[in-house]
Amino acid sequence: MVDADVPVDIGCIKVFRAENFPESGPSPWLDQPDAQEIITRRVARREITPRQAEICRSWEEHGYYVLRGAIDAETIDEAWAPTRRRSPGAM
Repeated sequence: MVDADVPVDIGCIKVFRAENFPESGPSPWLDQPDAQEIITRRVARREITPRQAEICRSWEEHGYYVLRGAIDAETIDEAWAPTRRRSPGAM
C-alpha cells in the first residue's frame, strides 16, 4: 500500500482526472525533465543498450512507444472480427 504525500478529500473532486489530484509519490525517470540526459548516462554506463535508449527517447518525446510485431496478425484479426461484422464498411 502507498500513502499519498498530500491527503485528498475525494468528496470535493467532481471529475476524477490526474490534474485534479496533487502530485504525489515518485514519477518514472522517463517523465523527469532531464530524461534525455538520464538516457545518455545510462547508455554510457551500459545500463541500457543503444536500442533500449532509442525506445526510451521515443517514449520521452511522444509519450508512447509502438512495439511492432508484439501481437501476431491472426490475433489482431480475431480481435477485430466482431467489429468488422457489425460495420463491414468501417474498416
